[in-house]
Amino acid sequence: MKKHGSWRPIAFASLGLVWLAFAFSSCGDSTADLPPGEITVSEGFFEGGTSGGGSIALKVGSIEKVFIRCGGEEIVSPDLDEPIGSDGSFFLQFSGGSRSVTLEGRFTSDSSVSGTLASAPTATSCDGSFGAERCASCTDNDGNGVPDDIETEPTPTPSLPTPTPTPSLPTPTPTTTTSTTTSSTTTTSTSSTTTTTGGGGGVPDLSGEYDVNSFRLDVTSCANPASNGNFSCSDFCSDFVSIEQAGEDFAVEFSLIDDETLDVDVAFEGTMSGQVGAGGEVSGTFSGVLFIDDEAVANVSGTFTGNLNGDVLSVSFSGSDSISGCSASGSFEGER
Repeated sequence: MKKHGSWRPIAFASLGLVWLAFAFSSCGDSTADLPPGEITVSEGFFEGGTSGGGSIALKVGSIEKVFIRCGGEEIVSPDLDEPIGSDGSFFLQFSGGSRSVTLEGRFTSDSSVSGTLASAPTATSCDGSFGAERCASCTDNDGNGVPDDIETEPTPTPSLPTPTPTPSLPTPTPTTTTSTTTSSTTTTSTSSTTTTTGGGGGVPDLSGEYDVNSFRLDVTSCANPASNGNFSCSDFCSDFVSIEQAGEDFAVEFSLIDDETLDVDVAFEGTMSGQVGAGGEVSGTFSGVLFIDDEAVANVSGTFTGNLNGDVLSVSFSGSDSISGCSASGSFEGER
């Protein structure tokens, strides 16, 4: 199976994704293109996502505070006063929790920033690209420099259940009379439910890697009606879709791209988690970041449903962009 560059959690693209990138960026701000001359960044908060499916927030005037959530960790910088260059660029290093972080990026306008982050010890979920947009509605009621909404811990994905053994029936007590002693014994089998890798327990096995050759996306409800639209891909639509499963619970890493028909690298990267039923029906949640030439332009999350028929997995999804508010829905079909 073809691999596109370094390992990415999830990605998709086609010629229509170029339109999508501008659609998302235009929903909230018409200054997403790099303006000429100096960049002046006013005080406030920026929120966005990382290529590992995490979230990031910055408090600016200078770079005053950085908050990163990745791989179940929260990394919070101390109070900072790192300068922003006249061209919008910045570079900083800090220690937060058990990690040292290097953050490098550039404000392309007073409303948009993107760049790269690296941590030590290295962790795939905490390293890579990031993108964020100005959050005019963000509040900081506790005054710690982190926006209240992103500081709230999201509902965790439940861990796989611990199997409970079926208890044995008690050993019967022998029955005795004055004249004859009769001992009656019942033999009882003991069974236990065991969670195994892959399918099992009456559910099909989804695990493996899939090629996606059919994809559709519809964008609606944008504040700017001109940003609404749709596109489809019916050729080479995936780099990989990889599924790991334990019992009825499964997790997905997917990379849906089209780097053969475009001069730029367009990708949607993220994760899915959910459950599969006995009939092959699937459902759960997803989140991901849309990139154009490794620059994050949208952070999309929502829910999905679908079905596994033999080696063919069909999925329908719907969600919204946390930056622009546009709604996104669509479907894809992959074959193992």
